[in-house]
Amino acid sequence: MNMQTLLEEDKERFLQSIIHAENAERATEEVKRELSRILFSFNEKEDNEAVKAAAYRMIETASAASALMDCDGVTKIYGKSEYKAKEKEKKPVMFWTYLLVSFGCLFAAVIICVMNGGILKAILSMPVLLLLFCVGLASTFFAGTKMHSSAKQDDQLFGETTVDAQKVYHNLFITVIKIDKLLEDIRSQERLSRKKEMHESDGGLSAKDIDRFAQILEDAYGDPDNPSSQEIVSHIRFYLHQKMISLVEYSEKNQSWFDMMPSKDSATLRPAIVLDGKLLKKGLAAGGR
Repeated sequence: MNMQTLLEEDKERFLQSIIHAENAERATEEVKRELSRILFSFNEKEDNEAVKAAAYRMIETASAASALMDCDGVTKIYGKSEYKAKEKEKKPVMFWTYLLVSFGCLFAAVIICVMNGGILKAILSMPVLLLLFCVGLASTFFAGTKMHSSAKQDDQLFGETTVDAQKVYHNLFITVIKIDKLLEDIRSQERLSRKKEMHESDGGLSAKDIDRFAQILEDAYGDPDNPSSQEIVSHIRFYLHQKMISLVEYSEKNQSWFDMMPSKDSATLRPAIVLDGKLLKKGLAAGGR
């Protein structure tokens, strides 16, 4: 069982948890939680302590780096406008300026009309009066435009980036594949080291131990119909297998691994004890001439 398989088995649940994550921070927490779950399940099925220790370190590193994972989906930008009006609004300076100019022009026009009683004088003063009236009206108009200031408007822009669940899953999937590859390299190295150690130490068995097993096997093979003999052979086979040692039955191809006894029929009287191609103890077989 590797981490890739564990992640694939939990794919649907994990995707749902990411879909419901409101932001990248929540998605990161879900990734950390998934990595912890994978590590727990992995350790339950792994027997190699060196691999377990390496897996813990790798998952811790991946969990710490999950905040850097690219999980951004679609980015939405929207605006918010807030309107504010002053409670006590003061009239601007330009309002009072236009108002004074307006009153001044109109007042001056009235004075001129009163003081120039003659028709001729009034006609001669007409351009001046028209100019004063126009300036007064224009000033009144501009004073009106400055009388009330518009409500203050504040525009605010907000951005929201959704979480892409498929992108998160893909990034996590690539991560666990790389972790599995590193762990498999560690397993291979462990197997090579163990095999070398077993070769150098004959599986950790002394010559006396090997001779003792050979004798027990010969006795058990001598009584093949006895259930106890079959059970003894099974136990010894399993024990030696854990030490990378095999029990090899007689055949013409491996005849060199056996001492032969003359017999019309071929049979294994005692299996050969072999460590990864290295003969530890010759077997005994019938059928030789």
